[in-house]
Amino acid sequence: MKDYESVQSGGSGDTETEEKEIPDHLKFWESLDFTITKSVIEEGDIDAWQPRFCSSGTVGLEILNCTGITNEKLYEDPLMSKYLSGSPTFEFILGSAETELDRQLERCISTCFPEQKAHFNMRVLLEPEYNGSSRSEDPEWITLEFRLQLINLLNAQPIYQWFNETKLTKAREFHSSGVRLFKEKRYLDSFHMFKAAYKLSVLARGLEVDNYADVKEAVDLQILCYNNIAACNFQWKNYKNVLELSEKVLDLQPNNVKTLYRKGVSNIGLEEFDLAEKDLVLARIIEPNNRAVNEKLGLAQQLKKSAENKFAAKMEKMFK
Repeated sequence: MKDYESVQSGGSGDTETEEKEIPDHLKFWESLDFTITKSVIEEGDIDAWQPRFCSSGTVGLEILNCTGITNEKLYEDPLMSKYLSGSPTFEFILGSAETELDRQLERCISTCFPEQKAHFNMRVLLEPEYNGSSRSEDPEWITLEFRLQLINLLNAQPIYQWFNETKLTKAREFHSSGVRLFKEKRYLDSFHMFKAAYKLSVLARGLEVDNYADVKEAVDLQILCYNNIAACNFQWKNYKNVLELSEKVLDLQPNNVKTLYRKGVSNIGLEEFDLAEKDLVLARIIEPNNRAVNEKLGLAQQLKKSAENKFAAKMEKMFK
């Protein structure tokens, strides 16, 4: 399956090419969220394609300045960056980043042409509370100024040209990474992996005319991703998102106990005790001995009764 095309560096070029003035529309770039600015130093091969999703290659990077973080943490903490933990030259695979800093670095890399050298200013928002931090930590910005050169590139084909089997294989890889990160309580990092896996699993279903044999497996993985993304939102107490995602799962798997449980607990969080009781009763019918379901059902019924008593007392005072 030829899903990749290779572009290799052919050297730094002659002096005349390096000194050629670069037009402003090619020299300067800024991301739409204003967190990345780029100034091209050497154009590189502008007739080639920039890196696509799942492409791989080698990058040279020289950090000029950093604020908001110590050098030790930047270079030695794998939870901060896997790319910066090695030498100034590192290999990458676009889409494989497991930290916010590396996701931003991949955004920078994706703007470069092969052999291009550029000056970047990059801001990264760290949100430890979304990654299972054991203590309350406020979000904080770190800023990096660096020079980056895309030394060589093995570019991926556009996703629409991938075989369905390739899409499904990559979706499984991203999902497995997401599960591993979730077990490490890195919920935000796992969320990004599950999101990539979901998109590829949808695309892997293909069209009916494709006669794709493994379409059921792609659909099953899509449902898993719905559940996993809901689990991330559940950790963040984004209960409305959990309900929306859970409904999508239950449309296809109405007896999914984990989904019914998560939906029920989310309705408790939203003080929708009637709905919570309904979800958890159905879950108990399917798995009568499920301890977690029975505990939350008891809580939902207790809170429902308490809310009804408070409402009755309030109405009684109004009409005395």
